Amino acid sequence: MLKSIKTNSLAIGVLLAATVFTSCKEEVVVEENIAVNVTEAPISSNSFIADPMPKKLISGTSFPTDSLLINKWISNPKYDNVKAGNFENNPDIITHGWDIWHALTAYTGESYDNQKLRRFETWYTPDDIKRALTEQLINEKKVTLKSIQRNRGKLKTPSQFHTGKSITTSTGDIVSFVKYDPSAANHIFDNKLFFESTLNALSESGANFPEIADFPTSGVTLKPVFDPLTEADLAPEKCADCYKISVWPGEQNNPERKFGEDDWNTFVYVTLTGNTDAAKKIYSVNEFINFKADEAIAKSRDIKKGDFLILRAMHVTTREIKRWAWQTFWWSPTPKLPFEPSSNTIADLQPDQLDSAAKHYAMAIAYSMVKPVQPYYGGSGKNANSLYAYNPYLEASFGPYQVIKDNVAIGGTFSTGDQYIQAYGIDQRVGGKLNQFGMQTNCMSCHGQARYIPGITTTDSSSHLYITDQYFDLKAPYFKDAVKLDFTWSIQGNLMDDKAIAASGKESAEVK
Repeated sequence: MLKSIKTNSLAIGVLLAATVFTSCKEEVVVEENIAVNVTEAPISSNSFIADPMPKKLISGTSFPTDSLLINKWISNPKYDNVKAGNFENNPDIITHGWDIWHALTAYTGESYDNQKLRRFETWYTPDDIKRALTEQLINEKKVTLKSIQRNRGKLKTPSQFHTGKSITTSTGDIVSFVKYDPSAANHIFDNKLFFESTLNALSESGANFPEIADFPTSGVTLKPVFDPLTEADLAPEKCADCYKISVWPGEQNNPERKFGEDDWNTFVYVTLTGNTDAAKKIYSVNEFINFKADEAIAKSRDIKKGDFLILRAMHVTTREIKRWAWQTFWWSPTPKLPFEPSSNTIADLQPDQLDSAAKHYAMAIAYSMVKPVQPYYGGSGKNANSLYAYNPYLEASFGPYQVIKDNVAIGGTFSTGDQYIQAYGIDQRVGGKLNQFGMQTNCMSCHGQARYIPGITTTDSSSHLYITDQYFDLKAPYFKDAVKLDFTWSIQGNLMDDKAIAASGKESAEVK
């Protein structure tokens, strides 16, 4: 939960109530006028600082890479035929995805709790930003993100697991947080994009398609997903300190079904002190990107301080192009021979410069929704091919609506989003086929639905408008009733009632 740095119990109560668990034209963001003291807030004793993306990637291309170059890759007709598996086959795009993975997983000079930090670990969480915004509201001081006290963050159940009913997600204790690179984090902070008043003002601006200010092209957002190794996972029959975890067994030639971890029936064992023995399906914890829980994380997840958490998966997106560039990663015991939605073509381009743990991750990638790539406006999936890019740990368990009653879809991960689209008579099929399951998704299609709808709370499943792989128009008619969030669901999931927070701070000052 969000905690302000200097508030009394009244202010904290309001903040707790306000906290929620859980895109390209230039437009001025209307902000609430807040009187702030120009005195610089004292800089807290930070444990680590956020390390930005390198300006040069290992393939030699710059970051951010020019959108003209990336769009040239995307529109190359040589790689339009993806019918064999509906997965990306363009080596330029694949290489770029691995470039980004290398940058994210590279060690920095930063450390925390006596543990070296990889680049992505140094980045900001939504709670970091909310803490800084709250400090600014309540204490009326000039605050920067660099001036706040930070830790790793508090891990939460991924928001998509709260959407729909009867979703199989017993993944041990899969938990995650969102991470923003410094430029993306400062964009949210400077434009106050977590404030409800900001989005309400945009909604009332009179624009046909209101939207937040574009993220900078250097912006990167992540959703790393971890699995705590706890006593409940111990498998002493395998070795003294072996922990049993499930691993993705592939689609098994049947992507049209819900296929969550309870159904995988495929396991490996993680040892904290022993060596890897792949023949026995035992892997050293050092074969995973991992960290040890600090006190804050231990309390937030009911685990012990010092317990290992291993990285199982990570969604990664960069704002290098208008519809963002999307890649997703997951741990694999056989990363050189990965299962779908990765491929041998993708694995063969994995760079040697990755360290041993980072090499253990497979990748799926898609920089367009369908192939051939469609225009921003007025395109169609009618004569196109689906391009799938999903993460087994995050989407494979999702299915269509569970019950149909009075022509209303109930309980499915994609039901509400589908209803919004179908209400306008829009054809959701790709090449005549309707994608309905989590293994038929594309990050771009789904995140492109990110929007703020005034009057619908972010805890209401009707605000989670997830869809499967399909083409959508950036000016689809259903966007008129909402504020588009530049493909960033985490804004909708972290909104703050800033007026209530500011009022609580003033009331507290009057009491004193």
